[in-house]
Amino acid sequence: MFRFQFAVVCVCVLALAGTVQANTITHNGVLLFSDNFESQFVGSNPSTFDISSGLGQWEVNGPDIALVVDDANPPNPGAFEGSKYLHMARGNGIYTGRGIGDNPVDTGLIHAEMMVYQEDPGVFFTHGASAGGEGQNTTTALALDALNDGTLMRNTGSYATLGLLQAAGGGNLTYIEDQWQKWEFDIDLDSDTYVVTIDGVPSASTALNTGLTTDDGNSTPIDPSIRWIGARMSGTNAPSVVYFDAVPEPSTVVLLLISLVGLVVGFGRRSK
Repeated sequence: MFRFQFAVVCVCVLALAGTVQANTITHNGVLLFSDNFESQFVGSNPSTFDISSGLGQWEVNGPDIALVVDDANPPNPGAFEGSKYLHMARGNGIYTGRGIGDNPVDTGLIHAEMMVYQEDPGVFFTHGASAGGEGQNTTTALALDALNDGTLMRNTGSYATLGLLQAAGGGNLTYIEDQWQKWEFDIDLDSDTYVVTIDGVPSASTALNTGLTTDDGNSTPIDPSIRWIGARMSGTNAPSVVYFDAVPEPSTVVLLLISLVGLVVGFGRRSK
């Protein structure tokens, strides 16, 4: 009986260990967007059959900018989790992103996380107050340009450079080309700062682009706010290719393994 119970527990742990998590965005811990790509149609634009959880939805410009593909359709790096992921390349469109609701968020904490594979650098990660276009340049609160040397250039919404993104421990924060890495964005809209973490290495706390203006033609200054979180391609560095996938949740597996050990010990004592 003990062996049977042990086997059942092991199967449950293995099944949950293989569970795909998601590309997610939260605001003060509340889910705004979630998608693991597994239920999307292969070859489809993710906004065509938008099945994301939360208030947000996919917002994509152009038919060639984003395709959900599986690892049987080259060119691709192979999915990090599951069999499907997002393929983004410079084509007729220029951006893909996650709208996080009908209105910009201007207070509190936003956390976004995703697995990223940069095949060809030249990807801008943009977080803006307005959906559409490229995040509306004048209302882009955060813009990072992935450079060929693995560093990240900070930009204003009008493409003026602000220097390289610094790591918390000194030096420049870097990414690795042609490798899946976990990217996290933590945005504090109360202090107007953000931290980017790549595979557990955080950037220094960095100021959001301030002095933003409304896009109604009046150039009215506003505080940084977030309505749209996404990535766009740099036309100057084309071709640019990047892939996004779901983020696994290893902490869940660790807890299950701890529970398993407890069950094994408990069953062992009972059998004596």
